[in-house]
Amino acid sequence: MKKILCIILALSVCACALCACAKEEQKKEDVRKAMYSELQKFYENKRPADLNELSSLFASGADLGEFDRSALFGENVSDSDYVVAYCLLKKANHPLAEEADAETRVTRLQSADIETLSTRELYETVLALTLYGAEFDKGAVAQSLILRQDEISGGSYEYPQVGGGSARVSAENAAYSLLCYMLVRDSVRTTLLEDALHDSALVYLGNCIEENNTVRGVDGKANSAVTAKALVALMACGVPQNGEIASALLNAIHNFAVFRNGALIGYRETEDDDAKRSTAAEIMFCVTCALYGNPYFGATLSPAGGTQNN
Repeated sequence: MKKILCIILALSVCACALCACAKEEQKKEDVRKAMYSELQKFYENKRPADLNELSSLFASGADLGEFDRSALFGENVSDSDYVVAYCLLKKANHPLAEEADAETRVTRLQSADIETLSTRELYETVLALTLYGAEFDKGAVAQSLILRQDEISGGSYEYPQVGGGSARVSAENAAYSLLCYMLVRDSVRTTLLEDALHDSALVYLGNCIEENNTVRGVDGKANSAVTAKALVALMACGVPQNGEIASALLNAIHNFAVFRNGALIGYRETEDDDAKRSTAAEIMFCVTCALYGNPYFGATLSPAGGTQNN
């Protein structure tokens, strides 16, 4: 598996030719459809109460229906999740968007000190501001991502590293770093070391894939949610949604599914973990991206409010 991935990533680095890879047999598509069908049944009669669940419905073109308002727009919801939820609902002409006050949250996100944000928080902030169409310094974001990347491995730290330190890189941070960079890439790539950040991060993620096609979490255990996040990042960079890599990782993720009487009741994050709805939501978003594309990239990525600024 690693050999296949390294070959494809080498094509991406040298010739940006990932999209030229041949489509896999129908079997590959069946993996995505089977997992999606199981998750659809799992979510029957459940109101979306998670941004991953909302994003999955949006990407699939499903009726967004009723929501747990407190989970999307409650006081404890982060500014970035609040704004992203607002943007998706507004794009779908959902009436709940009219009740949201996103502008205040956007203003706070714009004034955030990005060096104090974790790599995940930085990605979520950039995503929210991009979807809303708000102004922010994309060059500063790219420079912050560079300071978070290990020059040797290509992996990413949780925070910028200045003057050394004992922090460790992780696959999860690398995935968030790649996703964040892809949101600003078109505006900064001509001045950013010939896309070195993008290329080395791709190779690092490829090296993180184990022989059983899983990716480990920071605790060293095979982790379904981290594997899913890595696959979402790889697909955002051009790895085919129905190709061999996506199929192999999805099959590995499916081994973490928990069934009762033949019905899916959730996904474990690690092999010794209990099934959790939050983990299922992470998997649902990954599978939806593999079937329908990532709703945060491509044609759907147009500002929901404000004016896009490059």
